[in-house]
Amino acid sequence: MRLIVCEGGSLRATDFVEIRSVRSVHHGARLGQLCPGWAGLSDVRVLKNVGRQVRVISRWRENRLDLPRWLVRRPLLAIGIGAAEIAESLSNRMDHRLKLLAQCRVASIVGCEFCLDIGAALAQHSDITERHLLELDDFETSDAFNDDERLVLRFATALSERPVPDLTNLRDGLVARFGKAALVELAAAIAHEHERTRFYLALGIRPGGFAPDGACRIPQALAPRQ
Repeated sequence: MRLIVCEGGSLRATDFVEIRSVRSVHHGARLGQLCPGWAGLSDVRVLKNVGRQVRVISRWRENRLDLPRWLVRRPLLAIGIGAAEIAESLSNRMDHRLKLLAQCRVASIVGCEFCLDIGAALAQHSDITERHLLELDDFETSDAFNDDERLVLRFATALSERPVPDLTNLRDGLVARFGKAALVELAAAIAHEHERTRFYLALGIRPGGFAPDGACRIPQALAPRQ
């Protein structure tokens, strides 16, 4: 029998390990108990996050072929994009809700209708209200947001400015509040959303109808241009 264990932050394979001798593994302990750097990968929060995404993707009602028609032309890039999406879904050292809120902020700044559509649908499963989406531009003064949300949204907003301002104070504040691993996840989520929004805009990807009828899909300030 083969068991993957962690030594000094790296993984090695040990053959013929009797699982019964490692009770925590026998009883389904998290991968993070074997290797702290991989903590959370088998956490129940990961399953919930993946479940949310599967439910939302299953609602893709409109313009289904917009993205596949482009990606099929470059399969290697499609694999890389899929791998990045999976890695983000499996990472949960930072609260998924806060990462999603930051990504909605980026999408609202860039003006990607597809991203705002799917973001609104995901928000419904993440305790992000329609008021949160509508008042993203006013997060500093709106009482819809708490201190953690404002801190995350300041970071997302700063990373969307040109040029990007000095982030030292924001970075220190995020590390103090959430930790370094969470900051890495948040920064990756924001950077990934910047890549997604511009990629979809470049290819002309239209909204997929993910958000249910009557749900807030696009903030009024970013309504489609006539």
